[in-house]
Amino acid sequence: MKDSMEKTEQYIVVKASSHRLDVSEANHQLHLVQTEKKDNEIKYVLLDLQGVELFDENCFEPLLKIQILCAETLSLLVCFNGKEEWMDIFADNGIVLVPTKHEAIEYVYMDQLEKQFLADEE
Repeated sequence: MKDSMEKTEQYIVVKASSHRLDVSEANHQLHLVQTEKKDNEIKYVLLDLQGVELFDENCFEPLLKIQILCAETLSLLVCFNGKEEWMDIFADNGIVLVPTKHEAIEYVYMDQLEKQFLADEE
């Protein structure tokens, strides 16, 4: 797989470039996000796991660093296209995993609406 990044006004989509999501691959994704953050304000980061067959538990440390970068702009990391049996493990590690890109985009918009609603109440 090759690195790819899709950018919109609301989010960027980073495609995993390996069949295994390990600490090296997750650090690579972190580097891509850090590079993008230097040039642009990062909103949400959507990580496409299509083609990823395995993941190592140690991949969560770099993914949480991406989550922290997102939190600086009041956004978050949302992974998608992972296996259904991974959802609880990702959630236990503080990472959102949804089945499809469409659901990841909906998650972004719902998070934005929630934050707007809370801001309006203040």
